[in-house]
Amino acid sequence: MKKVFLLIMLFFSISVFAQKANTNNCDNLDKKRFRIDQENIIDIVKPANVLINVSSLIDRVIIKPSKDKTMDVKVDTRLHLQTNINNFTVDVKKEGKNIIIKTTEYPTDLRLLYCDKKGKSVIYITLPLKNIDMLEFKGAHTELKCDGVVARKFKIKAKFKDVLLSDCKAGELSIKVYNGDISLKNVKADKFSIYGGFGNVSLKETDFGEVYITLLSGNIESFGKINIEKGKIFTTFGDIVLDLNKFSSLYFKTTSGDIDLGLINPEKTKFSAETVFGDYFFNFKHSENFRANGSKFNFGDNLMPKIEISTNSGDVEIRKIKIAR
Repeated sequence: MKKVFLLIMLFFSISVFAQKANTNNCDNLDKKRFRIDQENIIDIVKPANVLINVSSLIDRVIIKPSKDKTMDVKVDTRLHLQTNINNFTVDVKKEGKNIIIKTTEYPTDLRLLYCDKKGKSVIYITLPLKNIDMLEFKGAHTELKCDGVVARKFKIKAKFKDVLLSDCKAGELSIKVYNGDISLKNVKADKFSIYGGFGNVSLKETDFGEVYITLLSGNIESFGKINIEKGKIFTTFGDIVLDLNKFSSLYFKTTSGDIDLGLINPEKTKFSAETVFGDYFFNFKHSENFRANGSKFNFGDNLMPKIEISTNSGDVEIRKIKIAR
């Protein structure tokens, strides 16, 4: 009996020592508590929604389309760490029609004590090219990078990091960022909205139906021609510089910032513009009646595509650009 008791005590001592060693040694983590370079692949038939909610410990989330086009969905979450610091888990589960991807932080007293905390943590997610009704992302200190996402609704809420989208299509695309830049390349959406605090918006090869963009401080700029059917674009402190391929009705407003528009046919556009302390610049050969009258500029008739401009202390510039090939 005494020998059995001694063996039990010896086993208990070894276990306690091993747990302490795992707590302080990054190379020998307890796999049940800490996950490093693990892969979780879940196959689910025809999901309706994919919800992503990450903690502040995640530096970046990258979303790409699945290479397997025959599957309805393939969610592949892989945790890649450049160092051995790992204070969270990645959970993927299905609730009804929803796929939920969530990171969970461990309490402070369970975190590793002697690991390098300068590393970057990245989560990779692959999604199908069909059957996604809604994709939602929430992250405070996490950069979001999406390539090839197709969804009926795509909602993004990011506070302090950038949002980068390329080759994406959505019926409704909504982005909210408190302090970070937004970059969109070859993105198409029937309805598109941005609610931004501090940061710039860059658009390249985008095609939008109805648009609503409002920034507190930041520039809104296009690189190449873009399509916007109708909408309103505001920035309080910043410039608006856009080359428009086609549109029907747009309203631009700044408090302190220039408004610079490149149009294919400016003399076939109805203008209603006003700048209180700024000037007008028309950088193309135009007719005599295409000119401002003091602080206001009105031109065209109701049969033409319409542009309204309002700025307090910014200049208004209208340029003529070539037709997109």
